Amino acid sequence: MRMTARNKYRRHSLVVTVILMVLMVSVSLLALRWISQFEEGECFDRLYEETGKLARSIERNTVSDAEKLEVMAALAAEAGDLSDPEFWEALDSSSMTEGITHLAILLPDNSILTAEGRQPAGQNGLSFEQEAAPGTHISDRETDEAGRYVIRHYAPVIKNGETIAMLFCTIDLHSLSEKMKAFAYGGQGAVYIIDGNNGEFLMDTWHKDLGNIWSLGERKMAPGYNHEQLKQGLSDGERNYVVFVSETTGKYLYFYYEPLQINNWRIAVSVPENVVFSSVNNTRRILIGFLVFEIVCFLLYFLWILHYSRHEANEKQRQLDEWRSEQN
Repeated sequence: MRMTARNKYRRHSLVVTVILMVLMVSVSLLALRWISQFEEGECFDRLYEETGKLARSIERNTVSDAEKLEVMAALAAEAGDLSDPEFWEALDSSSMTEGITHLAILLPDNSILTAEGRQPAGQNGLSFEQEAAPGTHISDRETDEAGRYVIRHYAPVIKNGETIAMLFCTIDLHSLSEKMKAFAYGGQGAVYIIDGNNGEFLMDTWHKDLGNIWSLGERKMAPGYNHEQLKQGLSDGERNYVVFVSETTGKYLYFYYEPLQINNWRIAVSVPENVVFSSVNNTRRILIGFLVFEIVCFLLYFLWILHYSRHEANEKQRQLDEWRSEQN
């Protein structure tokens, strides 16, 4: 009877051990899944936050530059002669203090005044009537006389209630892209500014040349995403993301975009998947390591019980054999 009871106890121990092992592994897997999902949400929040911070910074700088230009335009309105070298010295001194460069003045006859002199109308392709109509504003992507992509920031020079000229600064978009390279994920991501009207890049910190995002129609995307979705989202000013497949590494690139409060522009940040989910991957490695440790511990315990049970059975069999030998 004692043998039977012990056998039942051993079997019961084995069953309990197996059930506990299954329960612990199941709970650990559920915890791993829940924590991973939570961490993924945190990573997406960071992607949205990084993009939002960049957007707000660009918007603030644009407003600040507009205010500085308006102050300098007021200085120009008080000048007697806009071609006077002393006026340009004062203007250049003010612009250096405010961080504004490449200043020029567009006149009603479409000619341009700079510190170096006058450029005749038609040489630059600018229209005073067109640029004066919206008042203080920033242009979309344009090409200057040297063939470079630029944007121009304008402020009206108003005298006696009449716009007599348009003061503007020119920003080289290639230089702007170079300055912004380190701003997304410590330089591991890329920053883009896109014209929502036509898909033209005004900033692209990843590629050497500025192109058009609509021309990426052949670029491979992850399952569930398509180029029409991206084009519609950018045109409509949505906050959304798509996932590209990197042409160089074959890995996923997360491309998040949202509207800027400047013209019809959009800002976008693209980040490799391993960078976006770096904290998730670290957490997963830790949790998987703990799960493996649990399984190993349970397996060792299970093997010990099996070994102990076999040892007990062998010992009982040996005692039984000895008893039988004594009886014979």
